[in-house]
Amino acid sequence: IKNQTREQLLEEQREAAIDTVERSLAMREILRAQKMKVSEESINATIEERLETFGEHAEAAREFYSSPDMRVGVANEILSKRATDFVTALGKGEDLDKFAEDENAEEEVVAVVESDEPVAEGEAAETEEIASDEAVEEEQ
Repeated sequence: IKNQTREQLLEEQREAAIDTVERSLAMREILRAQKMKVSEESINATIEERLETFGEHAEAAREFYSSPDMRVGVANEILSKRATDFVTALGKGEDLDKFAEDENAEEEVVAVVESDEPVAEGEAAETEEIASDEAVEEEQ
């Protein structure tokens, strides 16, 4: 940190934070509009891929990944990648049929964006902080 006041540091980071939140909101809207979902099968496959890297510690890692919060986190990562891949394919003019709903996600949906809730918990904190910063600015 370069000898800055708290206010200077916050102002410097403000633009990046706003860009991050705007991108998150856009991606969330893409997920909602395209009805992108993730199945238990997809989550399990992703977790199994990750467990391969843990070697002899795979069982401890499996326990870690078995918590509901971690499984939702993995689902959100899968959805985020799908949304990014969708936008990339759209920009390149590629066929978008491969982004049709996950056939395995019928009743086993773990994560799908249908409400105004953030995709990830951290996103909510960022949004609230920016909103409160903007409210403070408006008061001044």
